[in-house]
Amino acid sequence: MPLLQSIGASPVVEAPALESQHAAYIVKQLKAFRDGTRNNDVGKIMRNISKEMTNEEIEAVAEYIANLH
Repeated sequence: MPLLQSIGASPVVEAPALESQHAAYIVKQLKAFRDGTRNNDVGKIMRNISKEMTNEEIEAVAEYIANLH
């Protein structure tokens, strides 16, 4: 899954580090990208990824990221 390819310390300036971010925050942001209320992603990367994700997948990814250390 492309979202998981660069978790943690981000090598890309436009992408924040996600490691240990709260799951609820990640869910909120992914859903905002999916419904278009958040649109500040370069090249629509996050919008394109999140629009293909179900609520269950978003929640699973959020839990995974929240537990990275």
